Parts: sequence; C-alpha cells; structure tokens
Amino acid sequence: MLEKKLIILPISGTNTGIFKAASSLEIPSDIVRMIFEAKCLPIREMEQTVDTKEALKNRIMSCFRDFGGANLEIPDNNRIFQRCVNLMLNFHKGLSLKDITIAFNLIAAGKLVDVSSTCYSGLATVENFGRIIQKYKEYRARVLVSVEKAVLDEQAAACHDVIATRRELHKEEVEDGFKACLNRFWKNWGEVPLGYFFILRDSGLLQDDHKIWVEVKRAVCEEFKTAVKFFPLYEDELVGDIRQCRNLCHKMKQDPEYFPGELTPRAKNRYERIMVFNNWQQIN
Repeated sequence: MLEKKLIILPISGTNTGIFKAASSLEIPSDIVRMIFEAKCLPIREMEQTVDTKEALKNRIMSCFRDFGGANLEIPDNNRIFQRCVNLMLNFHKGLSLKDITIAFNLIAAGKLVDVSSTCYSGLATVENFGRIIQKYKEYRARVLVSVEKAVLDEQAAACHDVIATRRELHKEEVEDGFKACLNRFWKNWGEVPLGYFFILRDSGLLQDDHKIWVEVKRAVCEEFKTAVKFFPLYEDELVGDIRQCRNLCHKMKQDPEYFPGELTPRAKNRYERIMVFNNWQQIN
C-alpha cells in the first residue's frame, strides 16, 4: 500500500534528496539513485513497448545464474523462470527490470537480510524468488519514502524562502499604504481593505486580541442564524443550501460553544479588518 501513495518526482533536482536519504538510511547514494531511477519504467508501462515476458525471463535467468549459480541447462529451471515471470506480471507490475537486478545486487552486498539467491544443486525456486522480490520491495519502499520526504522538505524550504522574500518586498508597500490611510476617513471596519492585518501584526504595529476574536465568532454565528431563520430559501456560499444551513444551525443550538469551521473564513475576514480599523482609530 505504501508504494501506491508515493508521489512521482522528476529525476532532475533530486540530487540533494537522494544524498539526504542515503545519509539517513546509512546506505550508499548510488544504491538510492538506482532504486529511484528504476521507477521510471515499471513493467506495467513496458508491456506496450517490448516483449515483456521475454525481457523479464532473460533478466531473471541472468540474475539467478550470475548471483545464485543457477544451471540454465537444467530443464526444470526454464519452467521455474517462466513461473517467476508470471509472478512478476501478476503481483509486482510496479517494479522494473532494473529492480530485479538491484535486488540481487543488494543480496550480494548483504543489504537484504533473511533471503538468499543461492540455487542449491543449480536449481532456482519460485518461492525463493518471491521472497527476494518481497524483501526488496520493503527495502525499496523505505528508500523511496525517504527520498520523497527529503525532496519535499527541500521544496518546502525553497517555497518558504520565496514567500518570505515576496512578503518582505510587499511589506514596505503595505505599511506605506496603511500610513497613507491615516489621513483618510473610514466609517467602519467594512471599509478597511484586506491585506493589512498580517503584515502590520508581523511588523509589531498591532497585536492579536482573543476577546475580539471571540466576539467576532459570536457575531458571525448570530448573523448566520438570523439569515437562515428569516429567509426560507437562504443559501450560503460557505455552507451550502438551506437544508445544510439548517443542519448547521441545529448543531450550534445543541452546543452553544460550537463554532462551525465553514464560517471560519468569514470570521477571520471580519476579525482582521476590525483589528486594523481599531488600530487606525487609536492612531487617529
């Protein structure tokens, strides 16, 4: 199940993620890179481009011969290799030809425990091949999750830097705009433009006020309940049709402390503008 949740990431730009994953798992970065790049051509996509069964059989045969000492002259081996191919096609189509080679290399390097590629008396077995592939998939999943996490962490950090830079550039513009508004006249908080609150707060020009936030949430709830009560066909863009609105009102009636998440954007909008308006009033 873990494999299906993985995000397909481009190979380019993942070097840092590969090195970080290799470091955290304490394995060579070359192995991590091979496993990561092997994702690019899984068996399910090969079926449209090559003779998949023949390619799989040749790869399995060569791996058992080179790593396990399989005797390809034994007639039973040919039948066994064909059943290994069917096993791959039926249960492991997310793997690639490269993955098979990597699995046997990992066994030779002592990285896959509790499995062996050795063919006793030169004869391979489907059961042993299945154990090898299953152990490899567990190992592969850990590697890919680690790479994905490292890459996403890197992307998140880069995104954070970009946002911080843009916010810093925008900060002076908003602060200057707010100062210019000091000479204007706002009749109420509804006339306050959006966008000032967070930058002014981060600049230390205003502080959050929990009491006002509680009052705003209560006011938003009361307005919502009033609208539902007096308008039989009322529809709310955040909640839905009249039936959904009435259900929400029922929840609020049962629990006076309950504040619906659907109304949070509306409450935040009002709270931010009220805070800026109050700050403007104090300055004036």
